Amino acid sequence: MDSSMNNTVDVSSLPKVVRQNLSTLRKFRKQVSPYLPLACRILLISTFLEDGIRVLFELNHQVDFLHHEYYIPSFIAAFMLLTNIIISFIAIAIILAGKRFARGMYENLAAYALIGCVVYQQVLYGRHSPIGSGNVGFLVRNLCLSGSLLLITCQSRIAQGRSALPLGLLDGQADKQTTVAYLQLASRIMLVLLGLEFITTLGVLGTMMAIPVIVAVLIGYRLEISGIVLFGFYLVHNIINSAFWSVKGAYISQIMQYEFFQTLSIMGGLLLLIMIGPGAISVDEMRSRKAF
Repeated sequence: MDSSMNNTVDVSSLPKVVRQNLSTLRKFRKQVSPYLPLACRILLISTFLEDGIRVLFELNHQVDFLHHEYYIPSFIAAFMLLTNIIISFIAIAIILAGKRFARGMYENLAAYALIGCVVYQQVLYGRHSPIGSGNVGFLVRNLCLSGSLLLITCQSRIAQGRSALPLGLLDGQADKQTTVAYLQLASRIMLVLLGLEFITTLGVLGTMMAIPVIVAVLIGYRLEISGIVLFGFYLVHNIINSAFWSVKGAYISQIMQYEFFQTLSIMGGLLLLIMIGPGAISVDEMRSRKAF
């Protein structure tokens, strides 16, 4: 994973107070930057770790759900669940280890495995959303997670000198940098989708304040600022919407706990996007080329 931050922001056009605050932000960023890659990884895998542990403790209940909903024999349902947990835990360990394990050779495969886990959850539970925002919200969150993991696979493959996508997809139509730019654009689109939930938690005023930030991240405008602000919005949204520690009732608490850790993983994806930059298809890149 490339830990370099995007530095294409032209500060000369900003007011003095903003420039001073930006300078302070960059000094702080420089101090914490050695820890950001690991923080990214911890946030990204948090929902898979929480989900795997929770399913282990609720294995009988999950088996009963698959048996009654899809008529899957209980022993096959248990095998499916345990296999998914084992695969996700192995992938989690590889992603956390990063280049310390086999020089990162298997990091992209681990990200593919977690994407497979996301698809698995969407197929089995998409019709019976385990979260408060319903079936569409569950799909949106899974798209956000997939966008984050796609960035990991892309960065890992490029670091190994391979094409950005497996099987050389898009290599015939575009070079590696262009392919990466499209993937970064797709990830930006996916990662801002969580903002659709703001209207239910931040209210009309909070949502109106968040919309310019969402648009800025979407188009890649001053990403190192807009991304951090959106990260803050996601944090506030998560605490308001998914405070599982403050509710009574095991079922509701488990749903909110799932949402909480899933949002943390999406925040990890947003932090990863800030670290690697918005990509060539962005306003920041165009400004750096003096297109405006």
